[in-house]
Amino acid sequence: MSSSGVGQDRVLRHRSDNRRRYGRTGISAAPDPALVVLELERERAHRRVLEEQIASLSRRRADIQDEERWRIGRDIHDRLGQQMTALRMRLELLYTQCGSSPAVQGQIAKAQDLVQAVDRGLDEFVARLRPAALHANDFTVALSALVERASQQFGIAAECAVFSGAAQALSAEVAANLYAITQEALHNVVKHARATSVCVSLNRSVDRAVLSIEDDGCGIQPSEDVRCRSGFGLATMRERATLAGGDFEIESAASGGTTIYVRIPLAARIPLL
Repeated sequence: MSSSGVGQDRVLRHRSDNRRRYGRTGISAAPDPALVVLELERERAHRRVLEEQIASLSRRRADIQDEERWRIGRDIHDRLGQQMTALRMRLELLYTQCGSSPAVQGQIAKAQDLVQAVDRGLDEFVARLRPAALHANDFTVALSALVERASQQFGIAAECAVFSGAAQALSAEVAANLYAITQEALHNVVKHARATSVCVSLNRSVDRAVLSIEDDGCGIQPSEDVRCRSGFGLATMRERATLAGGDFEIESAASGGTTIYVRIPLAARIPLL
């Protein structure tokens, strides 16, 4: 064999060895872009399914909680309400029978005042558990009654404004969640913000409804916001907003005052009247 033939044979063997060597070290062709896109779509679809399952479980949990609150409120109203009525009647009878003893009548009168205060407290507690007006499909009345009741109970100036067509654009599920958010927000206003006034409003545009709760209290510090994420305050309101299909936002000024916004996209674009 000629020297040129030997050289060519060596070159061919060298190329063949390189191919085998590269193959053994794991170097391979680039993945097919179509397969990559397909895999990403599968992952997105799987994530959407998981998110829908989580949302469904959250809605179911909220429904169970509302049903249990309704049952407890009914039991309190039926059982304790009847017992309180019987107690009031017994005290009235004792008061009449002790007409010859003003001192005893005075003690009975104090007991009657105490029973009346307990009765009012039970009514307020039951109203928090099961808003009757809301179950009558009148969200405007329910929201206004909730704000008025908070004003009387906590001694703060409270205003409620529901703009024309805002409540009618909401489904029953969304209305129930917005009511629960307002209820929790009013509780926080009194317990944490130490506010003297609060304004609740429900407005809407063509494609969304907006609930806002504004107070003149001490505001929310960033550390408080983080802490409440794991509690029943702001975390509960955020969860309710998510269940209603909306978003939850807090604005708090350094000088004081806090506003909570819950924005709910409407299922259909509804023209403003």
